[in-house]
Amino acid sequence: MYKKEEFITDYILFEQWCKDHDYRDVNDLENCLAPYTTLRNELYFFRKIRNFFIHHPNADKRLKLTDKFKSDFQVLCKKFMTDLSDIVVPVSDIYMQQQGDPIGPAIKVMKEKVYTHIPIMTGQKVWGVFSESTLFDLAGKGHLSKVDESTRFVDFGSSITYHKNGVYDFVDSNASLDDIRRNFYDAMYKNRKLDVLFITSTGTKDGNLLGMITVWDIAAL
Repeated sequence: MYKKEEFITDYILFEQWCKDHDYRDVNDLENCLAPYTTLRNELYFFRKIRNFFIHHPNADKRLKLTDKFKSDFQVLCKKFMTDLSDIVVPVSDIYMQQQGDPIGPAIKVMKEKVYTHIPIMTGQKVWGVFSESTLFDLAGKGHLSKVDESTRFVDFGSSITYHKNGVYDFVDSNASLDDIRRNFYDAMYKNRKLDVLFITSTGTKDGNLLGMITVWDIAAL
């Protein structure tokens, strides 16, 4: 059984994390998230339970907290308190290709390794992204039938390099997990399909690639 005192202590630690990351309190963090999302609703739920205990001294006689409640609250806290370095894929671990490389072998690797997005590079800089969406785009344009052993990524440049309001964007090396999450939530709120963020030395496509994080990495927290 999760005791009221334990929950309040854990909540205070979470609220302190909020203050350390430039939020006034949990409510302020909650208001920064997109309306009606699961994460925002969960913050609201636990905040109301905490307030109930604070303002009603004998509340623990009326409301008992289960181990499942404790587990759910810990999972919620982890979604925010996890360090960005724990989930970012460093450049040394990223499967990438150069713009002049052939497409065929990369498609095979993506299928075998279940990679959804791979950066296409020009040197150390991201030139574009090859993804499942790219394959659908090429198929829709009737281009897949033209892919053979000599076909290179550069041959389909416009389908790979397009990123304004597209599936990828850039942030700099000083970005926090909260910054990353805001990028994905802002995109969702604007009905933009943002699937991957590249961390570069300048925060733009002109910087050297340092790491990457996908929307699925955030969703798995």
